[in-house]
Amino acid sequence: MSLTTSVEEINTVQRRIKVALTADLVEMAFEDAYRNVQKKAKLQGFRPGKAPLNVIKKLYGDSVRGEVGEKLINKHLFDVLKEKKINPIAAPVVENMDMPTTGKDFNFSAVVDVMPEIKVKNWKGLDLKADKYEVKPESMTREVDFLRRRHAKTKNLEETAAAAAGHLAFIGHKVYQNGNLIENMDVEEFPVALGFKEIFADLENAILGMKKGETKKATITLPADYNDPALAGKAVEFEINLKNLQELAMPELNDEFAKDVGFDTMDALKAEINKQLEKRGKQLRRQKLEASIMDELRQRNSFDVPPSMVDQVIDSMIMELNIGDEKEKKKLLRNEDVRKSFRDNAKTKAQNTLILWGVAQDEKLEVTDELVRKHIMDNVPGTDKWEEKKLEDFVKQVKPRLQENLVFEMALDHIIASAKLSETVVAI
Repeated sequence: MSLTTSVEEINTVQRRIKVALTADLVEMAFEDAYRNVQKKAKLQGFRPGKAPLNVIKKLYGDSVRGEVGEKLINKHLFDVLKEKKINPIAAPVVENMDMPTTGKDFNFSAVVDVMPEIKVKNWKGLDLKADKYEVKPESMTREVDFLRRRHAKTKNLEETAAAAAGHLAFIGHKVYQNGNLIENMDVEEFPVALGFKEIFADLENAILGMKKGETKKATITLPADYNDPALAGKAVEFEINLKNLQELAMPELNDEFAKDVGFDTMDALKAEINKQLEKRGKQLRRQKLEASIMDELRQRNSFDVPPSMVDQVIDSMIMELNIGDEKEKKKLLRNEDVRKSFRDNAKTKAQNTLILWGVAQDEKLEVTDELVRKHIMDNVPGTDKWEEKKLEDFVKQVKPRLQENLVFEMALDHIIASAKLSETVVAI
């Protein structure tokens, strides 16, 4: 009674486990399976669970082969992983197996993904350039105009009117790439205020001059930061239908307008806008710094990424798409073409995760309750008024979910703190 095993290193993040079981081990597994069937079987002429084993074997025969194979694999594969001290990061994938048969040996092989051993090199002393965002007069004008647009009164324009800045256009569109309809960009109708940069410039320019009821086709290159990586920077054809056109009557800028949007005076409104713009500027600065840091560190550190880790990132990216229909998301999760379009970006994200984890390990970074508390109080409104006990309980509740993101933030802080940083002032 024996088995033989071997472990092959496919690459730094994958191992192939081969297992060969002798016929006597297979026979024992079949006997166990038949006994399990015997306990549950209700056969005419026998009390429940009392049918003779030879009758069970005759009636059920090879129907237990699938169950036997599964149990043999589960037991012996995980025994091998434990014995060889292999820690898979995802469920093993059985790639080759015979169907078990009584009196014969049983062989199978499986591939397991493991975490790469990463020692992040040259992460200290990076030369970094960063934008320092400041609130300029034009920034304030843009934000105030956006509020005015939201509180503007509207009236329908004449059928002959052409779409222009200061109009509210109600448009629907279909989008095609290489003649194929992109279903998740199919929009029945939505309003857009022209002249307020609510949509990307090329699409707005295509709408200008259109009349109500008109349909127009325009080839437009999507922005490089478009939320679908598979389409970012790509040329697509929009089929635009202008369904209605209204004039926007903008409210005057005075304290009455400020009261309408929840502030006592225009000065108070502008102070809040300034505060929010400064916060947004800090976030943008951080995002761009992170992108440049990770680009540089990926070039300095080359390593394999476990395929299962990339697949997990793809799953997350699809689930985060702005699609309300959960059934549609589940269809996309199974769509190999969609998954392929996300793969390169997902691999980059996985590499970033592993690099930051490596830095965190180097620096022995640890997320404390105090750090979680500060994060909560900075990001959850009203927590400064909570009782101490309520805050402590909340820290314990959310710490497991926040831990990974916070340790990565700490790793980035360490990289930035050690860098040589030059900044350029830009308007937010």
